[in-house]
Amino acid sequence: MFAFRLCLAIGVVHPDRLLARLTSAELAEWMAYFKLAPFGDDHQSRVVAEVGAELSNRWRNKGEPPRRSKDFLPFTRRPAQTPEEQHKAFRSLTGR
Repeated sequence: MFAFRLCLAIGVVHPDRLLARLTSAELAEWMAYFKLAPFGDDHQSRVVAEVGAELSNRWRNKGEPPRRSKDFLPFTRRPAQTPEEQHKAFRSLTGR
């Protein structure tokens, strides 16, 4: 998966083409660099989520619980709803 992420970052069409041009030492250097300074959509999403949480908490209403950065991430997994939560959500949508 790292090779795909690196391709997106440096504009190479496919990892097969990238890996044909890189030595294993060069790939290891890119991986080490990524650990020190992550790049790509995941990293950018985390940065934006941190800013969103900070701003939201700065202007939240009294008594409102603080927001966390994970509340602002687009693809976080949420726990499965209980049957009661599903019924409540359905009733709120249908008015039944």
